[in-house]
Amino acid sequence: MVTTFQQAYDTSKVVILGINREESEHIIRAFGQNFGLTYPLLMDTDGSVWLSYRIQGFSPFPLDAIIDQQGILRYLNLEYDPPEMIEIIDNLLAVTGIAPDSAGNENSPDLAANIPVRLALSVFPNPTNSAANIRFRAPSEGDTRLSLYDIQGRRVIDKNLGRFQPGEDINHLLRLETQASGIYFVVIENGRFREIEKLVLLR
Repeated sequence: MVTTFQQAYDTSKVVILGINREESEHIIRAFGQNFGLTYPLLMDTDGSVWLSYRIQGFSPFPLDAIIDQQGILRYLNLEYDPPEMIEIIDNLLAVTGIAPDSAGNENSPDLAANIPVRLALSVFPNPTNSAANIRFRAPSEGDTRLSLYDIQGRRVIDKNLGRFQPGEDINHLLRLETQASGIYFVVIENGRFREIEKLVLLR
């Protein structure tokens, strides 16, 4: 894995980290030495990292994750899938510029800049006691789905929000009257784009 990503990306832009949840620091250091690991191995001693990103009932061992510079989880998988991971990282690193339109003509940079390369998902108010505004900008015109997961990874809300034009700003009111107090995860999927935000519900 390390070789694949070190060859593909500038290490000043893409950083590889290992995060351990349960083993002791002594065991983790020995593991790193035995396998010749060159990336940092961090200790999640209080489980806060795992609780922040645990969704969809995934077992914590092992997981591959991609987290952007804003701390948004973009990818989570039990299986090692380099092509998909590289595609996601490429999208995150992409710089919007002149792009051909459907007729093969070049759009101006100003027009292309209106098409986002991420959802820019936000959830507010957060914490909330009854409902939350889910705001994002659609990067593609594919179907858009909103899911809500509880802290146990169970999907408690699943909605198809429809199709939107690329660059369209969306504001959806998510009602939570039937949900118990606790920590939840809001997941928005639009085409191949996916973002997650933690939501705290207090009664």
